[in-house]
Amino acid sequence: MLKTILNYTLIASTIRLATPLVLAALGGLYSERSGVINIALEGMMLAGAFTAAVVTFFTASPWIGLLAAIVAGALVAGIHGIATINFRADQVVSGTVGAETAHEEAPGFPADLAIHQAGNVFA
Repeated sequence: MLKTILNYTLIASTIRLATPLVLAALGGLYSERSGVINIALEGMMLAGAFTAAVVTFFTASPWIGLLAAIVAGALVAGIHGIATINFRADQVVSGTVGAETAHEEAPGFPADLAIHQAGNVFA
């Protein structure tokens, strides 16, 4: 019974699905080690994912979409850094309100405008 549950497909899918979480955790680790409380990591990932989806849809090139995702994530990180370093905003508040909430709630409207699909694709 256990041999049928724990097979190579399960292990491979676990590694595949855990990779983004591990990379975000490593980003949080480096942020914490540098003295920045960065809880906006999910918002940065969402900004990059949304940007990659829209750019890939319009250009039909996943490499350009990947490049756009990197730029979008760096832009959100730069805005968070400017808010916390230059303007002395609280790091937790800036990360929660600025990056987390904005990128969890906002992509629905631009997705409807860009690719005429808002909300859950599988619903």
